[in-house]
Amino acid sequence: MKQHNPFPDQPDFNRRNFLKGGSFAALMAMMGGVEISAQDAPKTLAVPKKDPNFKEKPPSPPVNFGVIGLGAWGREILTTLSRLPNAPVVAVSDTYATSLRRSSEVAPKAEKHEDYRKLLEQKDVQAVVVATPSHRHREVVLAALQAGKHVYCEAPLAASIDDARAIAQAAKGAGRQIFQVGQQYRANPQHHHVLNFVRSGAAGTLTFARSQWHKKQSWR
Repeated sequence: MKQHNPFPDQPDFNRRNFLKGGSFAALMAMMGGVEISAQDAPKTLAVPKKDPNFKEKPPSPPVNFGVIGLGAWGREILTTLSRLPNAPVVAVSDTYATSLRRSSEVAPKAEKHEDYRKLLEQKDVQAVVVATPSHRHREVVLAALQAGKHVYCEAPLAASIDDARAIAQAAKGAGRQIFQVGQQYRANPQHHHVLNFVRSGAAGTLTFARSQWHKKQSWR
């Protein structure tokens, strides 16, 4: 069955064509971009010369991590930390015993706690990753900052405006401690133009906004 093309002024393009293309250049050609032929390709690839003055930056001193909340994102963070040479996980915490047990596959040397407050009492824990459900963020983050730990809190920051304000105020008053929220769409420079556009006032007075995010969460 031939698929309906929602853009009649553009070439018919479907998943099969995309798979046949196999490269960005082929994709651009199918979408009406500049045609690229073999004659346009460089005859040889230039190999950059190594700068004799270049010195590879040594890894930073290790920081001992504790991970609180071992759900889907917590396990992902645990796996990422295990790949870093300077971020050993020395403690984990979750109220679900099965999640605690599974964490041994990635962080076998980490102390396990059902009560996150026991994790915060560990003297060797320097930084804490909070990956609990959002409505628990305020309680855990404030306790971690009070315990003198650096804190990375997964998004969303909080489940209410009051909780977000309480976390922000605690982070500002934390002194030398580092607090960061995992909101990559705020930190990613590719998205800064949207924020700058809104703040510039070019759109006039905004009275209503609506957004959607269609992200594929599973192969299903």
